[in-house]
Amino acid sequence: TGWYNSTSFNDSNYHGYGFRRYPKVFDIATYKGNGSNQNIAHNLGVTPGFVIVKSKDQARNWSCWHTNLGNDKYILLNTTGSAADAGATRTVNSTNYQIFGSWNDEGVNGENYIIFLFATLAGISKVGTYEGNGSYQEIDCGFSAQARFVMIKNTEDTTGWQVWDSARGLSQSADPYWQMNGAAEVTGNKNYVYNTSSGFGVQSISGTNNPQVSVSGDTYIYLAFA
Repeated sequence: TGWYNSTSFNDSNYHGYGFRRYPKVFDIATYKGNGSNQNIAHNLGVTPGFVIVKSKDQARNWSCWHTNLGNDKYILLNTTGSAADAGATRTVNSTNYQIFGSWNDEGVNGENYIIFLFATLAGISKVGTYEGNGSYQEIDCGFSAQARFVMIKNTEDTTGWQVWDSARGLSQSADPYWQMNGAAEVTGNKNYVYNTSSGFGVQSISGTNNPQVSVSGDTYIYLAFA
């Protein structure tokens, strides 16, 4: 019948995203850190494209890997930081995801972890990248229906993980967005990101307080669902 019930959340000021395990799209796994490198088994059925790792026991970083960054890079979901060098090359395949011991909070000895794995499946989900062009461009996700969820991160500067969704508006009108990495309220009512027939479009809008989703020459990673 639902996932949570509380009078404090029972109004239109709150919204949530629900993902279920689905082959070749999304999977969840758990493990216990031992301070050393480990290969964590998963049931995604394909090599993941985007992975999020978080300790369930301590207030530690949300460590992320994205296929378009390369296996020697990482990026943090809870900060606005750019992609960084992992200092090693991890192994990622259709059955296992390698974590690097206690490095970057991925496997601190004795702590329990949860890992979220996303992949691209035609018509449903897309893990991808694009290069900003300083103007408007359309990102082809291969969808036959419009995108309902889009999360974008510039990997080269300190902008946040910006999220748009169809519940609040993802059209060619002015729609709000929020940042996955922060506690700030939903902001903005400008036309930065909106649906196209096969994915989404991004529009560069000048101004220091605007989310820059198409800075010329910058590399962006994204996760999108139809």
